[in-house]
Amino acid sequence: MSKNKIKIFGLISLVIFSILIIYFGGSDNKLANINKNEVSRIQVIGTMGNPMYGADSKIIVNREEIKNFVNTFNSGEIGKKVKEKDILIGFSNKYIFFDEDKVIAEYNFNVNNTNIIGIDGEFYYIKYDKKLELPNELYEKSKSQKIVVDSNGTPMDLVRYNNETYVKSELPEITVEWIEWFNSLSSSEQAVTSYVPNLGDVKPLGQN
Repeated sequence: MSKNKIKIFGLISLVIFSILIIYFGGSDNKLANINKNEVSRIQVIGTMGNPMYGADSKIIVNREEIKNFVNTFNSGEIGKKVKEKDILIGFSNKYIFFDEDKVIAEYNFNVNNTNIIGIDGEFYYIKYDKKLELPNELYEKSKSQKIVVDSNGTPMDLVRYNNETYVKSELPEITVEWIEWFNSLSSSEQAVTSYVPNLGDVKPLGQN
């Protein structure tokens, strides 16, 4: 083999080796590597203020919605560290992926900003595929019923309506059912719904 051929072969080998390093080395920056077929449900737990009022939550079970969430998370790339002055103070916004009762993955974002994630006490920027919807956009778009939960994701005896929080057990059952249905609608669908539920003399939480 001539010296020129050896040089060319060596150069090609070096290029291939460099590509492999870039390809596999970049995997350390991946936000997720989730198999959509292993996910039975996703619970999203929003941030909260006063724990007495709980947090808004949805449990995603629709297969198409699960696929969209998985695609978005798998496209995520962990970027540079967030400066302390740019971190908001508050409860985290959780996205938990389940295989039945087993937690496959859990992601904690800075308040409701799904572009900033908390990892081991530090916060980092996340960049997603621009062709895909962000996690918070998928959450809002989901047809799953919106419920109120505690910080662990356990349902509370609360329901939200018109930016107020009510104790479910104090309301008529039919009223609770209607509010829960209303909360499963998109913002545009809610805007054209004129019916007002019968709240009776029940006052919102904190106004008793």
